[in-house]
Parts: sequence; C-alpha cells; structure tokens
Amino acid sequence: MLYPESNECRMVTSLDGFWNFKVEDQPIDPAQPLSNPITMAVPASFNDQVIDHQIRNHDGYFWYQTTFNVSKMQLAQRNVLRFGSVTHEATVYVNGKQVGYHQGGFTPFEIELDGHIHLGENDLKVRVSNLLSNKTIPVGKLTEENGNYHVDPNFDFFNYAGIHRPVKLYTTSRTAHIDEIVVKYDTDLKQTTINPEVKVTGDFDQVVAEILDEDGKQVEQVQGSSLNEIQKIVISDTHLWQPMNAYLYRLKISLLVEDEVIDTYTQEFGVRKVEVKDAGVYINDQPIYLKGFGRHEDFPIIGKGMKP
Repeated sequence: MLYPESNECRMVTSLDGFWNFKVEDQPIDPAQPLSNPITMAVPASFNDQVIDHQIRNHDGYFWYQTTFNVSKMQLAQRNVLRFGSVTHEATVYVNGKQVGYHQGGFTPFEIELDGHIHLGENDLKVRVSNLLSNKTIPVGKLTEENGNYHVDPNFDFFNYAGIHRPVKLYTTSRTAHIDEIVVKYDTDLKQTTINPEVKVTGDFDQVVAEILDEDGKQVEQVQGSSLNEIQKIVISDTHLWQPMNAYLYRLKISLLVEDEVIDTYTQEFGVRKVEVKDAGVYINDQPIYLKGFGRHEDFPIIGKGMKP
C-alpha cells in the first residue's frame, strides 16, 4: 500500500483536525447528525482529551464525524479514503451508507469512494471499538453484562483508542493507477541492478521508470509497453546508504496513455548490503555497533496519536 503522494497526477486532501465525537450509549443512525457531540482532535486518542472519567475509561463503541468537500475535478477521478490507524476496529460510513470495515488498530486501510460521494459537502462517520478479546491483537479479557462491556487488557499499558494516524483523501486516474512499488536490487557495492516490483490496475500504453539521485538528477531511465520491460535498471556508480549518511535514491514510475502521463509515483530507497556474520552486524562490509531504545507511544493529551 503506497502512502498518499501529491503530484502532477494525484491530489491529496488531509481530513485531520477537529471532529465531532460521541460515546455510543444507544443505537445511532449513521444517516443522521450526531446528537450533542463533543469536539475531538484527530489524529489522537480520545481518552486524555476529556476530563470526564466515564468517557475516558469507556469500553465499547464510540463515533467520530466530520465533513469534506469534493470538487468537480476530484469527482472526475478515482477517490480513495485512507486511515493510517483506527484502534481497534472501525466501521466507516459516507453519507449515511457503510463503505468499509477494518479490524486491527496498528495497520492502515483504504476504501474506494467511487459511487458513494457527490459534488460538494459529504458526511463521514466512523464507528470505533476499543474492545479486546482472546481473538484480537493485543489480547484482553472481554466481559458483558446488560449491554455494558468491560475489558481487562493483557498488557501493562493503557488501552488508548481512537483515530491514531492521519486521515487522507487522495485521487488517482480511473484509467490506470499504480498500486504498489517495491524496490528490490542486487549490488556489489559499486554497480547496482534495480529490479522493481510494480503493481498496476488498469490499461496503459507505456510505462517509464526513472532513477533520480538526491539532487533530483536523472541517473537512468528505461521504458516499455509492459511492466516486464522496466526490469534491470543499472546504477553503474552507486552512492551507498551508510550509517550517519543515509543517501536515498528515488524510483519514479509513470504510466502513459497516448503520450500523456495519467499516473506517477516516486518511491525513495537506499542501496546497502547488510550481513550478520562472525557474531556481528556488517553494513557495506563494515562492522557496526547497534544500540537499541524503547519508544512508548504515550504522550500527554494525544495518547497514542501521531505526534506533530
């Protein structure tokens, strides 16, 4: 899954900001506005944004709601809604209709919105659950009594929940679009052969693959009428990725129809050789000493949310 990128063929709109929020204490109709909502920042956990003890420690379901506008230019393209993380379960509604569902609070997911959006203002709601059981990751003990849930987490940190990563709406061409780019390579630390794995949906006439250096200068270019024809792109004098000098190349893939670029995407990558031998770790044939660290996503106010 490619991270949304704004370029000459793609538009990206951030839906981050202040959303409406409501704990589900009775059935909620996704086609109706949330009644008496409070304001909640996205992305962030909801727990530490409130002073109400019951809301902070609520186990069960809760709702987020916002609106977004769609222009004529956007409506003519393929529109995709991307959530970076919703903990732990999300059911997504657009204009009152369910358009997607995702379980797992630590992975991104996308939903195609064609046929679900219209020109102008559109309504977006997300029903979120923070419930855990022996079938979820992480696990917890779930009990229910008279419609009230209680979760005993099987871990030693707080069960933060909410929309934890950015929410983005992006567009691509409907004719053909790039779905995935994986940069694989073979190197002798001087010459490198790039073997990109590219996935495309739709039909195109030509595909162009360019290698750009850190200054944006073209190192190499190949093209053809199929993805098989852009294999084995050679960097003859490789600038290696090194510790404390993380040099990055960029692989730019472009799809053309009748000599017009209809989609393009640029993926960064570094070239290095990593080996484990002689009880040590070697990068580019040089030993390296590694030190670990612990990062706990537990910040004031935003909890497990992405820190700006």
